[in-house]
Amino acid sequence: MERTYTDSLYYQLRITAKYMKVFGSQMFKKLGILLNFDEFVVLDLLSKNKDICLRDLAKIILKDRANTGRLANALEKKGLIELVVTKRDNKLVKIITLTDSGKNIFKESRNKIEPNIQELCGKIFNGDEEEKIIALLTDFREKMFSAMEVRI
Repeated sequence: MERTYTDSLYYQLRITAKYMKVFGSQMFKKLGILLNFDEFVVLDLLSKNKDICLRDLAKIILKDRANTGRLANALEKKGLIELVVTKRDNKLVKIITLTDSGKNIFKESRNKIEPNIQELCGKIFNGDEEEKIIALLTDFREKMFSAMEVRI
């Protein structure tokens, strides 16, 4: 039997990502989290990476600089981050740092989200399947990136 497009890995990953996005939105709303998924991801990245600049953040979250700037401005208006213009390699860059309020909101949100993610994964995976899938997806993404003609 011939494999169709909807049977392909490409389609399966895409549709799974869409399901995850819907699940995440529903979970955030159900848990009363005042952040959207993109805002939560930015706070997560900032909690692990000190002195990240707006340009690097855009590359990591795979958004253009205009969308990343709007996202950062929204977080700054909420008092969750600070944007500080500084010089790096003789260029002006915007460095993003978490405020104390941002750290607290992120920690509270993460503490609400983690048990729900663990419960979901516990229903789907057994043993070390989740770690294997994460490793496979990471390897796949790295190989895909190295094969890309245009760098992000």
